[in-house]
Formats: sequence, structure tokens, C-alpha cells
Amino acid sequence: AQSVGFAEFQDAGRRRIRFTTRIGKIAGLGEKRLRTALEVNLHISHGCLAMDDEFIVLTETLPGDTVASVDFAGTVDFLARQADTYEKLIFGTDAH
Repeated sequence: AQSVGFAEFQDAGRRRIRFTTRIGKIAGLGEKRLRTALEVNLHISHGCLAMDDEFIVLTETLPGDTVASVDFAGTVDFLARQADTYEKLIFGTDAH
């Protein structure tokens, strides 16, 4: 099962919530797969692929003052489903 974490932070005095889920380790990925990740990133409708420490992650940031429980749950579900898809596409596996 895909694990999605979240963290609150302030941006220009406004509360934000950033959701993040790991897709896979960057090490040994190779230029072709990194290129694929960047190409996939262009087509993502919400969130983006990014590097966090040694991992490629899928992340999304929402305004904290407008996030309802429905938005929260929907964002977590969306990121988990999308991360599984991108993990299979970029890494050829579903380990996370």
C-alpha cells in the first residue's frame, strides 16, 4: 500500500499543507528513466514529481485554510493511486 505523509508550513504568512509519497530511489535510475520522470511530470494535472533526499516523490501542496476533510482524503487517495501508476511506469515495479 502506498504511504502518503503530510506536513504543515507557512508560506508568506499563509498556512499550507504539503502531501508527499515516495515513488522510488533515485540511485541507479539512469538517464533514460530520469528523463521519463521529467516527461511524466509535464502531464500531471495535480501535484508534481520531485526529488526528496534519495527518493523521487509525488507531492501536492494545498492552502491549509481551505482544506476540508473531503479535500484531505481525496488528495491522499489521488496521490496514492497516481504514485502507484508512476512507480510502475518509471521503475517497472510497485514496491511502495
